[in-house]
Amino acid sequence: MRILYDASRLMSRAERSAPTGVDRVCLAYAEWLLASPDITTIPVRGRKNRLVAVEIGWFRRFVADLRAKWNGAASTAADLAHEQRLLAALTASRSVSNRRSHNPARADAASRPWGLPRLSESSCRTI
Repeated sequence: MRILYDASRLMSRAERSAPTGVDRVCLAYAEWLLASPDITTIPVRGRKNRLVAVEIGWFRRFVADLRAKWNGAASTAADLAHEQRLLAALTASRSVSNRRSHNPARADAASRPWGLPRLSESSCRTI
């Protein structure tokens, strides 16, 4: 059996350091197709409103490299630096939120349904 596999999504997502759920499914499906001996997989991608065949040897290496990258085995220095900046930003925002001064308006809003601020006469106007 021959199957055309649309590799467009995987190829467009290769620069991401972490896959989405859909990315993981696309990769697993490609791996399964490539590993199935009774299936001839023909990877294709869209180009100028046409399907163009992707060389199978290149695609096999691409899928293996992408799996290694998304599993963390092939992290680059840029990926690691990005992860460190992200972790620092997340940690900093947590410590900033703990240092917020007490805001009476915020406390008042939290005591009302849905946390909405109190509506005052000055905030309303007739149309």
